[in-house]
Amino acid sequence: MVKISVLSRKAREPREARELREARELWELREARELREARELREARELRKAREAREAREAEEAQELQELREAREAEEAQELREAREARERAPCCPVLPRTLASYPRLKGVMLKLLPFFKAVVIYFVVMPADTPTWLYVLVKVMPVLSLVLFVVLHEGHRLSLPGYQCRFSRRVALALALSAFADALLVWPSQFLTGMFVFVAVHLLYIAAFGFRPLRPALGVALYASSAWAVSFLVPGLKGPLVLAVPLYTAVLVTMLWRAVARDWDFRTLVPGHWFRLCPAVGGMLFVASSSDSTCSTGPSLTPRS
Repeated sequence: MVKISVLSRKAREPREARELREARELWELREARELREARELREARELRKAREAREAREAEEAQELQELREAREAEEAQELREAREARERAPCCPVLPRTLASYPRLKGVMLKLLPFFKAVVIYFVVMPADTPTWLYVLVKVMPVLSLVLFVVLHEGHRLSLPGYQCRFSRRVALALALSAFADALLVWPSQFLTGMFVFVAVHLLYIAAFGFRPLRPALGVALYASSAWAVSFLVPGLKGPLVLAVPLYTAVLVTMLWRAVARDWDFRTLVPGHWFRLCPAVGGMLFVASSSDSTCSTGPSLTPRS
């Protein structure tokens, strides 16, 4: 009997140890599960906070964009109302302002353009000779740099905001800065090709700024056809890399002109108060005219200018 009790006790002890070990393992598993659930809950809480912060930030940005859009729409509505009143006062012909004070906005723009006009006068009057010196380079790029200053002054803090108009201003400012660099390169004949390719980048920035809406394909076909006809007279006299560089530059230049003219060319631009919409088209035409003039004066070498 004693032997049986001893044997049963020995058999019961391993079973109790096993049960104790299993209970300990279950406890550890439960603790691990609780820790995992707590970590998941904490991560979910952090994700919810991050999502709420992002949604709040997006809501603030959307509100700012809405305010900018409303301000722009109000400004355009005011301009259209003023133009309508001007047409009603004189239905036969629009009444043009006699002084700059008649248009405060035009007056402000002209004041911001004063550095540009001064730089142009200095370039054509003080430094008329094309001498490859650093002083001449500085005087030559001053008009374009003053236009960069005009964009910064005219747009102000909006350059750092998202939106189409701000992207347009940033791309135009960058294109003007690259134009100044390309103008500086063209002072030295050895850097002609480099300056030409920098101007290609400039025109690509202008094209990106102008966009492709409205498309106006008929205008593009006409410009491409006329430019191809003009380049056909230049190609036989070209040599070396100019055989490819000149047609490439001409194609990009004509594309820039196409988008500049097609962007805002409308009869509404002839109404007082909307004259500034003609500026991209006029600037593109002047750019092409400058390149055409240099082509006629220098023969087969195409010298782009800003």
